[in-house]
Amino acid sequence: MNYFKVNDLALSATLVCLGFPIDHLEPLEEGKVNFVFQDSELLKAAINNYYTDQITVNPKWYFYALRDVKQRLWSDKRQVTGRFTFGKRGDN
Repeated sequence: MNYFKVNDLALSATLVCLGFPIDHLEPLEEGKVNFVFQDSELLKAAINNYYTDQITVNPKWYFYALRDVKQRLWSDKRQVTGRFTFGKRGDN
């Protein structure tokens, strides 16, 4: 199976808003993560439309998708590390 990996929160939320589920999160260094999606021609078209400003999403759906992606991010991050590691001092 081929995957598309991205650490762009806004793009990830847009893709979720369009119905592309996050397959899993892949931890990176310094507390960052990749959002991993199953690759497809439809996904590639949506990504291209995103970067060429040819995509439109319902603002309310985008807000909910962004909230859900952030919740998944924090939930998975806590499961991996046992604590939050985001922030300037890393003590939150």
